[in-house]
Amino acid sequence: MQAPDVERWERVQSRLVEKKISALVCRLTENVVLLSGYWPILGRSVVIFPAEGKPVLLAPVSETEEAERGWISDVRPFRLYRIGDSDPEASIAKLLGEVFAERGLLGKRIGYEGSYGDIAATQRFFEPWAGIHSVLPSWVKAGGNGEWVDFAADLVDLSGIKTEREIARVRLANEVADFGLAAFYKETVPGKKESEIAAAVESAILSQGIGYKGVAHARGEAEVISGPRTGTAWDFPTTTGRVVQNGELVLIEFAVVADGYWSDLTRTVVAGTMNDEQRRLASAQRAAYLAAQQAMKPGVSDSEPDAAARKALEAYGMRDLFVHHTGHGIGFRYHEAIPSVHPDSKGILQAGMITSLEPGLYGENFGYRVEDNVLITASGGEPLCRSPRWPGLEA
Repeated sequence: MQAPDVERWERVQSRLVEKKISALVCRLTENVVLLSGYWPILGRSVVIFPAEGKPVLLAPVSETEEAERGWISDVRPFRLYRIGDSDPEASIAKLLGEVFAERGLLGKRIGYEGSYGDIAATQRFFEPWAGIHSVLPSWVKAGGNGEWVDFAADLVDLSGIKTEREIARVRLANEVADFGLAAFYKETVPGKKESEIAAAVESAILSQGIGYKGVAHARGEAEVISGPRTGTAWDFPTTTGRVVQNGELVLIEFAVVADGYWSDLTRTVVAGTMNDEQRRLASAQRAAYLAAQQAMKPGVSDSEPDAAARKALEAYGMRDLFVHHTGHGIGFRYHEAIPSVHPDSKGILQAGMITSLEPGLYGENFGYRVEDNVLITASGGEPLCRSPRWPGLEA
C-alpha cells in the first residue's frame, strides 16, 4: 500500500466543499486512478470519496492485489462472474448504502460522473466498461435518495493540473515508451511490414516496460504507417501489412499506458537514406516544434504555442500543410481536454499541466510528425520523452 497522494486528495476535497457536495462517487478508470492510484482490470470498481474523511474503494475480490498497489486503505470487496455469485451491481449498491450509512452520507448531495465522452482503458485493454447511467438509479436509492449532481466537468478541470506524484508517473510512462521507440528505430528498415514493426514495438513495452522502476502493468498500441499513407496521419490510420520500401517515410503514432498513466508520442523516420526533400520537411517540422515549445510557459494563452508553430512554418512555405491542433492534455487518458493547444483555445497554460506537442505536415503522398508530452514548468516546456526526435537531422 502506498501513502496517499495528499496533494490530489486536498484539491478534490476543496472543490467538493466549494460546491457544497458531501461526497464524490466515481467509476470511470481515469478517475479511479486519479483518486486511488489503482488501475482497474474490469472497470467495475467504485471510489466513494467524501469531502471530509478518508475514501472507500469497492473492488472485485479478484482485484484485491491490484487495489493494494494504490493508496486507499479501506477496500470493500465484492464477487462477480462465478455461478452462484450475486448480481455484482446489486452487491455494489448494497456496499455503497452501507458506506453512506457509516459516513453519514445518506440523503446528502453527491457528485458523480454524469457526462463524459472518451474514456480511459482498463487493464482489460480492448473492452473498457462505463456502466454508470444504467446503475445510477440503484445507487441513488441505496444512497438515501439524495441529490446527485454531475461533477464530470470539475473532474476534467481538476485533472488538468497534475500533482508532483502524477507528473512522476507520466514521466515514467514516457520512459517506458522509450523502449518501444528504440524498437521502432531498430526495426524500421526496407522490406519489413508495418505490422512487423508495430509488433516489435508493442512487444518491447511488455517485455521491457513491465518491471521497469516498479511498473506492474504496461501496454502499448503502435500504429505504424509508411510511404504515401503517411499523408493521412493527421487522422488516425491503422497499421497494415504494407511492406516498407527503401527511402520511404515511416511514421508511428504510439500510445503507452503504465499502471494507468498515459503517454502519447509520434516519431517519423526514413527507411534508408534521407533525401533533400525529406530533410527540408523534417527541418520545417522541427522549427514548428521548437517554436511552440518555447512559447509553452505558465500564463500564456493555450493558443500562443499553436500560433508560434504556424508562424515558424511560413519561412518554409508549409503553413497550409499543418491541418490539426498543436496539442492536447495527457496523463490519465490518451487524450485529455485540458489544455487544448488550438487556434481557437481560450484557456491559459498553468504550471503542472502536461500537453502533447505535435505539429505535423501532410501532403498527398507524405506526412511528417514528431510528438512529445511536454510538462509546463515555471521555466518553460519540458519534454518528458528522451528518445531522438529528428533522426537524420540530429546525426
